[in-house]
Amino acid sequence: SQPHKALPPRTTPGYTTIRPDEGEWRVFGMQQNDLLVQVSQPTDIRTQLATKLALSTLLPALFLPLALGVLIWFIVGRGLRPLEQIADAVRASDVNTLKPLSLTNLPSEIKPLATALNDLLERLERAMQTQREFVADAAHELRTPLTALQLQAQLAERATSAPERDVAFAHLKEGLKRATSLVQQLLVLARQEVETTPTSYDPINLSSLISRVSVDYIALAQAKKITVDLKVEDGIFVRGDEDALRIMICNVIDNAVHYTPEMGRIDASLTEQDGRSIFEIQDTGPGIAASERERVFDRFYRLDDSAGTGSGLGLAIVKRIAQTHGAKIVLSDRAPQTGLRIQLIFS
Repeated sequence: SQPHKALPPRTTPGYTTIRPDEGEWRVFGMQQNDLLVQVSQPTDIRTQLATKLALSTLLPALFLPLALGVLIWFIVGRGLRPLEQIADAVRASDVNTLKPLSLTNLPSEIKPLATALNDLLERLERAMQTQREFVADAAHELRTPLTALQLQAQLAERATSAPERDVAFAHLKEGLKRATSLVQQLLVLARQEVETTPTSYDPINLSSLISRVSVDYIALAQAKKITVDLKVEDGIFVRGDEDALRIMICNVIDNAVHYTPEMGRIDASLTEQDGRSIFEIQDTGPGIAASERERVFDRFYRLDDSAGTGSGLGLAIVKRIAQTHGAKIVLSDRAPQTGLRIQLIFS
């Protein structure tokens, strides 16, 4: 179409690159019978076409990451919006009023998280309520013995004779003993209130523990001329915390010794029945009426006709420790004599 003197009149069939003075050319030749058909094109035109094709391919690839980034930011931001709402609700919660999170319009993927958070908030609310009640009850219970101690100290100061002073100091020592016992019981209960059940307990030799704990209380019972019959089967183990179990057993035995009158009787036994370990203690004290047996486990609750000066915390501690160990407490009448029977059943 445009004769060019620099092009050779004939080349070999196929592709050939020639380099005349005007620049490089790409030539294609095809043999047809006696004719040779040749097509030629400057390579700079081919380079321009290749450049345009490359740019047309690369430009979308350059803008694609930006477009994908914007799209991902929008999708992720929209998907995380419910989490941000939950976070805002948690931050806005008042420590004194832990309200549950609203589950309205939450995606199905987020609802399990919100439900778990609501369960946690509910447990925290119960724990805080228990703590508030405990502090209020403890403050109320400590007010009376502390006031009594103050009055007894004043009476000791005002005593004009040695006998009066001795009596005042005796009352003061007794008041200090009761106050110390109350504080110790409060500390034990506070510890048991905040502790949670461990995932795994160590095996505890309950037979050995009860035998060791009973020694001191048998001496106290003998001082009151109380007959004690202790029967403990050997080799009975339960999974638990040894210190907590010791506190529970001490409180149960102490109650029996405390409320059993002189010349009374206490029967205690540890047996294993149907795969369950049962610690049973029976006394010949006043017993507990059936209508009162649920309330005696409340903190600071005392029976109207109960003798002694207990703090009303012993059975509350026993119940709390039993719960953490999966044990069951059964109160019933002693038969045929009057008295109380307590069973601690470990499953």
